[in-house]
Amino acid sequence: MPQIPENILRKIARILPLHYLDGPQDFENLACWNFALTGASDNGIDPQPMFDAIGIVGDALQDLSPAQKREFVIQAHQAIQAKHGDQAHAISQALKQIHTARHGGHIDNLEAGRRVMRKAIEHSGLHAYVTDEANPPYYIGMHWETNAGVSYNHWWIDIRVVREGGRIDYYTVETISSWHSLAIYLPPQRDISGNDRPGYQAVRFGLTELTQNHVDRITTAVNHAFHANHRMKKDVVLKQEDDWEGLT
Repeated sequence: MPQIPENILRKIARILPLHYLDGPQDFENLACWNFALTGASDNGIDPQPMFDAIGIVGDALQDLSPAQKREFVIQAHQAIQAKHGDQAHAISQALKQIHTARHGGHIDNLEAGRRVMRKAIEHSGLHAYVTDEANPPYYIGMHWETNAGVSYNHWWIDIRVVREGGRIDYYTVETISSWHSLAIYLPPQRDISGNDRPGYQAVRFGLTELTQNHVDRITTAVNHAFHANHRMKKDVVLKQEDDWEGLT
């Protein structure tokens, strides 16, 4: 059961906002979706065609004719076929049902985004870990601009840290390809879905476990921050040395 070790959680609890350079990596493998869904696997599959296949991606479609919109959706399903092999048919059928429900007015964009996100999770290897329990060990989150139909702008992971006295905080762990790094920080207050930005809507799912890739990458980042006192992009990375002394 891949879990962030307790000593790493204790270290995270004592970390101020930091960026950590995670060594030379393929930028594509450090895309936000790939880190959140797989821990940055070489075999990660971009879920964007799943969103394109339901044909509600805001600006990408607003200037297209009905025939062009149909072709856009067809191309998305072809991309799914090329990327997902034997699972492609089942994915396409599920997305067609979401498409029909959304265009029939039975669900709104937020629920459509939630359902597509769930399909992406199912086909990333995290599906067995999804939970409805309160205060789960982890969340996987995704948000997008409210006026962008149904798509995604960013994905991330939240890690639960239980402090002395029982207070629970969730630290965000995320990356984008241009950073070429991981960021670990305590975010502003988020609503129940995980959104902390006006003009965006968000969805997140609780997780009981992560992948071993997640655990390894996060553990390496946190240990490096403590043992090398590495700084990148931010002035303050760690508290005083005596605040983390002995947390080996």
